[in-house]
Amino acid sequence: MPERTAFRQAMSRLAKSVTVVTAPGPFGCTTTGVLSLSVSPPAMLVSLRNNSSTLNGSIRGGSFAVNVLSTGQDELIQQFATGDPATRFAGVPYSLHAGVPLLTDVAAIVVCSVRQTVVLWDHTLLIGTARDVRIGGKPPLLLLDGHTTTTRQRKTA
Repeated sequence: MPERTAFRQAMSRLAKSVTVVTAPGPFGCTTTGVLSLSVSPPAMLVSLRNNSSTLNGSIRGGSFAVNVLSTGQDELIQQFATGDPATRFAGVPYSLHAGVPLLTDVAAIVVCSVRQTVVLWDHTLLIGTARDVRIGGKPPLLLLDGHTTTTRQRKTA
């Protein structure tokens, strides 16, 4: 089995969008463990720690939102990653959509209904079907090698 530090360093080389997953409560946490699971039906998969208050809020409330952070929202990474979950929304503008907090000025939001959870090791995979999608006007914030960045030059894949 690979050394934990080496594995984490290797994973930091994967460029990824930075998201804040929010749930009724309000609860929220920073994660890069997000992916689109299906387009038919539209579905998302989110990986959260087993003891996450956001995971528990999502399960209890039956819904969650993936808020894709945009340029200029670097400070939200730490605010939603550490500290008391009860204070993570302090000073952060958001609205409620059927009880789910939606952050303001993000690159995109996908609101999901919880469909399934799968516990694997120290994380739970939260699977949800999209019931609302919103696209913002700013480019997404990316994380690469432990630093935030944005896309400067775009090429069609």
